[in-house]
Amino acid sequence: MIQLRPYQTEIINAVRAQFAQGVRNVIVESATGSGKTTLSSFMLKTCAEKGMSAWVVMHRRELVKQWVLALDKVGLKFDIIANGFLETRRNLIKVCSIGALRTRAERMVVPNMIIWDEAHHLAAKSFTKIYGLFPKTYHIGLTATPERLDGKGLKGYFKTIVKGPTVRELIEQGFLSDYRIFAPPGISTEGMHMRAGDFAKEDVNAAADKPTLFGNVLHEYLKHAKGKRVIGFAPSIKISKELVDLFLQNGVPAAHVDGETDMQVRDEALRLFAEGKILYLGNVDLFGEGFDLPCLDGVILYRPTASIGLYRQQVGRALRPSQGKTRAIILDHAGNVSRHGLPEEVIDWKLEGHSRDSNPNEPSLKVKICPSCFAAQAPGRECRYCGKVFPVKERKVARKEGPLSEMDIEKMRAQAQVKREQGKAQSYEDLVSVGIRRGMKNPMGWASHVILARKQKAMMGKEL
Repeated sequence: MIQLRPYQTEIINAVRAQFAQGVRNVIVESATGSGKTTLSSFMLKTCAEKGMSAWVVMHRRELVKQWVLALDKVGLKFDIIANGFLETRRNLIKVCSIGALRTRAERMVVPNMIIWDEAHHLAAKSFTKIYGLFPKTYHIGLTATPERLDGKGLKGYFKTIVKGPTVRELIEQGFLSDYRIFAPPGISTEGMHMRAGDFAKEDVNAAADKPTLFGNVLHEYLKHAKGKRVIGFAPSIKISKELVDLFLQNGVPAAHVDGETDMQVRDEALRLFAEGKILYLGNVDLFGEGFDLPCLDGVILYRPTASIGLYRQQVGRALRPSQGKTRAIILDHAGNVSRHGLPEEVIDWKLEGHSRDSNPNEPSLKVKICPSCFAAQAPGRECRYCGKVFPVKERKVARKEGPLSEMDIEKMRAQAQVKREQGKAQSYEDLVSVGIRRGMKNPMGWASHVILARKQKAMMGKEL
């Protein structure tokens, strides 16, 4: 029997209410670790009991295995439509990988309902094609971050959002672990270009591939998380493997996995990690979503990202509670917490998404990094962890003796006009046009720099 938490029942009732009003496409936004698999299992079981067919669709093999275990646990009979698994078509419920559906979906019976796990991937071509095959099916999306990682919305796929409890509410109710974040000086994003809503990979790799930074990662792990199981998010396979080698050389059991790693090797690494025989598991774009391992004690962020969705997915891995775990440890060497706020920051997600240079999800509460212990926290007069009194930067008024000069009004008006023109240019394309009109040599580079500067200014604020 599936035991639902009160908020899970509320989510299911809200989805049913939307269906009753004729809405067929609903996305459920609920925090990582809030139990989206459990409430989905309940909905799938209800479908089967009513003689209705339903699929749950996902994009990674690890997620297929997790869903198989979850549905087995509740005694639900199902088929598996995924590469590497024996396929049967006897049951109303099907666990499907997007890879297998690419070639099989058109030959299958149209389901009454489809649940899309990690639904922010729906805008990808492979997802969109399959989604379009079933216009009369009821669609439910599941995600903690209901927009694409580049900030684009999901309005073309869903009509409404059903919102679950906040991260802080889940922590206070004991359904998520509290956390500590340490953000020592790390990778600088100054001068990095933007591409598809995030920092360009080659720029990130160049900034991150430094032995001194590697040593800092090891030092902070041994200082704050020694003996604990952590996952490291690296920007490239090369850097991830070099970090793993560093951990191994210093006596920390470690391994690297990525999307190209042999499946058996990945499975074995996960098994050893779950058993505590591997303490540091480095990866690239593999465990940022859907990775359910409550024994995880923390994460190390070594990839700067301008995507608040990716940041939330990564830190959310560490927040699942487990026996003996008091607080998750988040080591941020990428400046992501200063960029996007604390994991509990309440975000008003919109189906429309947000523009590249006007992000409504910017942190409303600025984050203070202690200069002594590097603990991240809400602003205050002293560090809540080490007691360090924060220095106060005084505002000084410079006084200069000398004769007054007449202001060049026409020059000031011209400067103001230039500033207004730039301010009205909200998109990347508009800024490029401004740069061309001004006769700039590299208007595209200038436009990227302006957008990045706007984001950094809005995210970091101005410290007094």
